[in-house]
Amino acid sequence: MTTLATDLREPSDAVLVGDDIVVVESARHRLTRLRLPDEAVRVESVAHRTQRAATEVAPGKLQLDVVFQAPSGQKLDTRYGPSTRLLVSSTPPELLAGGEGAGTDLSRELELNPEVTEGVLHVSAMAASCDDDPANEYPACHVHQQDWGVPVRVSAEGTPRLPLVLAGMDG
Repeated sequence: MTTLATDLREPSDAVLVGDDIVVVESARHRLTRLRLPDEAVRVESVAHRTQRAATEVAPGKLQLDVVFQAPSGQKLDTRYGPSTRLLVSSTPPELLAGGEGAGTDLSRELELNPEVTEGVLHVSAMAASCDDDPANEYPACHVHQQDWGVPVRVSAEGTPRLPLVLAGMDG
């Protein structure tokens, strides 16, 4: 990352136009076009990719636990129904023999297909929490959301439980 310009007044947005960048300067009420330096538009031939190492999981039943503890001074917001959502799928889809789909519990038992020895579990979790002050008629509310792509490899020495932390600590 590098600084391209230092004299902009309240830059609030930018868009690439060819080899230039057009910046919205809110304080000056104008658009400013800047020529990008060659090193900013050059694409290196070597791409870097971060990939999570495969988690060794036991065959058969796998307990998936999304850990969520509302931050201090907040509580789960259940005024309008469940405040949590969990969506589970896999690649390949045949990895899961059971437990895929959507629900409101953040814990679920997954059934791994004995015919498939590796794949990726796709987990999306959401929880809504609000200020925990009964005197506050209009509490501030927050949505906590995380998506995971967890590579797994089935082995006899693998873990029977997969904890994923959304907020708080796995205790």
